Amino acid sequence: MKWTRLALIGVVAMVFGACSGDGDGETVPDCSEGEIAACTQEDGSEGQQKCIDGAFNDCGPGFCDEGAEAACKTTCDTDGSMVCTVDGSWGECTAIEVCDGEDNNCDGEIDEGIVQECFCGTVQGEMACVDGAFGTCSAGEAGSSEICDGLDNDCDSLVDEECDKDHDGFCDENMDFSGNPDLCPYGAGDCNDDEKSVNPDADEKCNSKDDNCDGNIDEDLGTLTCGGIGECEEVEIVLCQGGELIQECSDSDSTKGASEEVCDDLDNDCDGDIDEDLDGCCEEGEKAACGTNDGLCKKGVKNCTADKSWSECGGEDFVGPVDELCNNKDDDCDGQVDEENPEGGTECGDDDGECVAGVQTCVNGIVICKDSIPPTDEFCDFKDNDCDTEIDNGLPADKYEENDTCDMARDLGELPEGSEQMTINGTLYKDGASDTDWYKILGKENSDWLPCGWTFSDGCFTMVITLSPPPEADMDLCVAAQDCEGTEYSSCSSSGGAGEVEQEVLNWTGAWIVSNDSKTVFAEIKNNGETMCKPYTLSYEFYSECQVDGKCSWETE
Repeated sequence: MKWTRLALIGVVAMVFGACSGDGDGETVPDCSEGEIAACTQEDGSEGQQKCIDGAFNDCGPGFCDEGAEAACKTTCDTDGSMVCTVDGSWGECTAIEVCDGEDNNCDGEIDEGIVQECFCGTVQGEMACVDGAFGTCSAGEAGSSEICDGLDNDCDSLVDEECDKDHDGFCDENMDFSGNPDLCPYGAGDCNDDEKSVNPDADEKCNSKDDNCDGNIDEDLGTLTCGGIGECEEVEIVLCQGGELIQECSDSDSTKGASEEVCDDLDNDCDGDIDEDLDGCCEEGEKAACGTNDGLCKKGVKNCTADKSWSECGGEDFVGPVDELCNNKDDDCDGQVDEENPEGGTECGDDDGECVAGVQTCVNGIVICKDSIPPTDEFCDFKDNDCDTEIDNGLPADKYEENDTCDMARDLGELPEGSEQMTINGTLYKDGASDTDWYKILGKENSDWLPCGWTFSDGCFTMVITLSPPPEADMDLCVAAQDCEGTEYSSCSSSGGAGEVEQEVLNWTGAWIVSNDSKTVFAEIKNNGETMCKPYTLSYEFYSECQVDGKCSWETE
């Protein structure tokens, strides 16, 4: 169809060329030979066309080399392939039917004509594909279990499956076996077909396994000879025990029958020496020096007994070794001082509060509690510094105690008007008990005989008292003027929050000139929450001004 269309195009082009020539009979081509141009395919997608014999061919998916192959989608949207034609355009997209339950070749049929060779025993047959899966073998139906014999006994198209899972050439001993199948050239008898290193031809190893499948575990791996020295017995022990190789003889195996060395020309302790460490056999009544002068020791004398052996070392001057003490001396006479931490090793100190227990340790002849943290004096940090299981107890009261009542108020002296701010620190703390602090101060007028501003108006006086508690404390501030009862002024400030600043402002108007306008002010600080050892700050400011139009700045109409 495509070549017919091209032929027609060629004829038309020739006619058109003949009719449209410039009179000399030559035909003008529509395009340059081999030219590639973009175009739109019938489905609306972009494509390419190529100029052949002066005219473009049909629009296709793209220019290609003759004989080239490419993947594509068929008309029924399955995976297919197409081949490039002689004119440089792609041919039709086709697909081969496979057993997958789909119409791969777009012919309206599914899995048609697909068969596969199969065997049932030695009989060859075939299996047809139905609904995406191969059916039963035409040679017969499965009726027996697989036998390791080179045949497909269960008719599933697999030969001797599961016979040699570890591929070591030996068939599983739990499978029926017959003949000499290719899969198991070495025969059957594999007692562990999941492990290649286990089969009848393997070497036995010390690993608690039956490596050679003979029914025994770790057999015939040799023995080790122990003992046999001196008076000790010779003992044979199996090299492989519990899957582990024994590398050397134990003391009990090597010294079976050993005893303490005595003077009898025998190796009693089985160390290869006879009558050693006995200073030789002696004659009864013989004496010899013994012991050492190392460390704190002093040599003594030993005597030969009736059995021709030496007595223990003794004598008037003899000093023998004793257990090492922590004294910077060699008590056990081994040439070392205070070795192995004598008198140490036990726990010491306390683990309560901030304390940390340590270990008794001998250092330079003295036993100390090493790595411990001992108790310290208690101070205000919300910790048990003295390790008595109580926090912030026993702290000293602040320097202004006792000032618990107005009559006992701490006298802070005078604060002249206009002077710098006065600041003090204190605590509401009495060894864990609640506390109240009182202070009094005299707001001192600087001049009581001059008129305010050189006029005859009265002066205006202001005292600001500020309490700044620690962040965790909730404290209240009360102020009384002139006396404890607050005859001239009485007020309390309470914000109701921890760490909140409390402030009282006391204003008064001065009397006539040549009059003393100083005022005594009492401040009370109370704890409105838990007892707190951290300090608070109390500050005072005192200043004055003159009236304007007969009024102070803080007076209202």
